[in-house]
Amino acid sequence: MTTTDERVKDLEMRVTRLETWAGPGQADALSKSLGALRNETATFRHEVNRALRDIRAEISGMQGQLAGVQEQMGSLHEQMAEVLRRLPPAAA
Repeated sequence: MTTTDERVKDLEMRVTRLETWAGPGQADALSKSLGALRNETATFRHEVNRALRDIRAEISGMQGQLAGVQEQMGSLHEQMAEVLRRLPPAAA
């Protein structure tokens, strides 16, 4: 599977090579080339959107886990405060 950077570079190269002058068969070739480019760009866009959706879901899960950790730390803080309160005073 090619990386995103490779695919973008390939698309950039194809756009650079597009010719706009008219000649026998050029309009048809240009039309097919543009159609293929649009299809590839749409596929790429869908892949990026899918990846972003997955990343957002992962971040959302991590935020939930972080909230749980924060609750546990708050509870631990309270427990440690209680332990320290019960300790006898330090000898001078």
